[in-house]
Amino acid sequence: MRLTEEDYKAWWASPVGVEVRQMLKDRKQLICSKALDGSIIDNHTQLAVLSGRCQEIDDLLNTSFKEMMGEKK
Repeated sequence: MRLTEEDYKAWWASPVGVEVRQMLKDRKQLICSKALDGSIIDNHTQLAVLSGRCQEIDDLLNTSFKEMMGEKK
């Protein structure tokens, strides 16, 4: 079975997709807040890990259907 662009958009618009999107945004906010905490500012490795996790969430939220399917933008 091949996922269609309509399926992809419908899933993100569904109650589950809307909830997942909000959960990802909330998680990103939590990670970003942790990265700005004074106790971690001098730990460059941990800061890089948290930054990468924030970027990954952004990528999940902003990936187009074509990108998700391995096609060009």
